[in-house]
Amino acid sequence: MHDVERRRFLALGGLAGGAACVPHSIAALPRRQPELLRAIAHNRRFTAFPFINVMDFIPRSLHSEILNGQPTMPVTSYIQDAIDDALNSAGHCQPVFFPAGIFLIDGTLKGDSGIGTAACSLVGAGSRSTTLRANTISQSQPMILYEGGSGAFSGAELSGFRVVGHNIAGESAGIGIKIAGKGGVRVSDCSFDSLHRGVRLSNESGGPFTEFCVCERCLFDDACTTALDYIVDGGHTSFHGSGLRDCRIKTRGKAIRIGPGATVYNAPLDVTVFANVPGVTHVVWSDSLISAEFHGHIGVEPQDEDNVTALACGPVILMGSVYAHDERVSRGTLRQAIRRQVFNVGGTPFDSPFFLPISSSMPLETGTSIMDSLPIGEGGALISVNIRGITPGTANYRYRATLIAQREPGGSGTVGVVSPGPSSSFQFGEPEFALNNAGELTITNPTWPGGEVMVFATSTQIGMNSNVLNGSFGHP
Repeated sequence: MHDVERRRFLALGGLAGGAACVPHSIAALPRRQPELLRAIAHNRRFTAFPFINVMDFIPRSLHSEILNGQPTMPVTSYIQDAIDDALNSAGHCQPVFFPAGIFLIDGTLKGDSGIGTAACSLVGAGSRSTTLRANTISQSQPMILYEGGSGAFSGAELSGFRVVGHNIAGESAGIGIKIAGKGGVRVSDCSFDSLHRGVRLSNESGGPFTEFCVCERCLFDDACTTALDYIVDGGHTSFHGSGLRDCRIKTRGKAIRIGPGATVYNAPLDVTVFANVPGVTHVVWSDSLISAEFHGHIGVEPQDEDNVTALACGPVILMGSVYAHDERVSRGTLRQAIRRQVFNVGGTPFDSPFFLPISSSMPLETGTSIMDSLPIGEGGALISVNIRGITPGTANYRYRATLIAQREPGGSGTVGVVSPGPSSSFQFGEPEFALNNAGELTITNPTWPGGEVMVFATSTQIGMNSNVLNGSFGHP
C-alpha cells in the first residue's frame, strides 16, 4: 500500500474501532496534543472525518522542534504536499490539521490548484497554539494564497492560526493571506502579526472576482501595517460581501485600505480599533472614487494621548453604528446611513438613503481654510454654518447662513448661500464658500485674524447621484 493510500486508509479507519484503531495521524503525536480532537469537534465545519494531519508529511526528525516551538528548518514544501494530497482526495477536499507548534514558511502555500472552485481548508489548534511564521519573505509576497474559481462558493476555511510575517529593516513584510478571484473563503479565529498586510483581497487578470470572503473573530496586531486591503490589479472591480466581522485591530495608521477602482459593497464591517500610536489613524482609507458601502459597527478607542482617529478618508458609507471612546475620534469622511439606496435591474433608484448629519468645528485661518472633517458626498447637501469670533478682539463678529452644495462624481462642485441668517459681519466682511476636488468645504476670508474666528457647521446629505457600474449595482 502506498504511503498516501495508507494515510487515507488509517484516517478513514477513524475512531470507530476504539482505542486499538486510533489513526496514525493522532497516534504519532505526543499525548499533550489533544487539540486535534478538540479543534475538529469544536469547529462545526470540520466534524466529519476523514482529515489529513500535516505531521504525516513532515520528516519525523523535525517533529520535536516544531511541536516544542523551536523550529530551525522551513517546512513549506512538506505542507504543500499535504495540501495537494487533500486536493486530490476522491469526492471531496479533506481538511488539513496542524497541531500546536511553530511551522517555518519560506514561500507561498497554495490552498487550491488555481483552477476551479475546489480549495483546501486548513485547521490549526488555535491562534495561541499553532503558528505559521515566515522565515524569509518579501513585502508583497503572500504566505497563504487562495486563487481562481470565482462565481461559486469554495467552502474553504482557514481557522485557528497565528500568522507571523517577517521584519525587514524595521518594517513589517509579507501578506498573511491573499484571496484572489475566489468566492466564499472564510478566515476565522486567527491572529496576524508583523505583516505588511494581514489579509489581501485581490481581483487580477480580467474576469475573476473576489466576493463573500469574510474574516471573523480575528485579531490584527499593531505590527500589521494594514489589517485588510482591497486591490484591483487588472481584474474585475467587485468585492461584494467581503469584509470583517467581530474583529479586533490594533493599528499604526490605516486599518483598512481600499485601492483605486475597487467596488466594495454589501460588505460586513464589525470591528473594534485600538489606536495606540501617536499621529493620525484612519479606520478606512479609500483611494477609490466609488463609494464603499459597509454594514455593521465600528468601535474606536485611542490608546495614545497624541493619537487622533478619523473613521474614514475617501467615499465610505456605513449603515450601522459607531462607538468612540474618546473625543479625539472624528467621522472624517464617513457617511452613516439609516436607510440605503436600492436599484432595480434598470438601475433606477426606488428607495432613498437617509444620512445622519455630520457636525464639525474648527478655528479659521486668514485666507482659506479647509474643513476636511466635513466632507460633502456626491450629490447634494444642506450645510448650516455659524461663524463667530472667539477672542476679545473678534467678539463682535457673527456670520450665519444655510448653504446648499452640489458635487459631481469624483470632482468638485458648487456652493450657494440660500438663506443668510442674522449676522454682524461688518468687522471683517462676509466669507466665501467653495468645494475642492476632494469634496471638502473651503471657507475664505482674507481679513479676519487667523485662529481668532471659529466655524461651527453641520452637513446633511439630501441627494445622491445614481451611477450604474459594471451593469449591476449603482453607487453614489
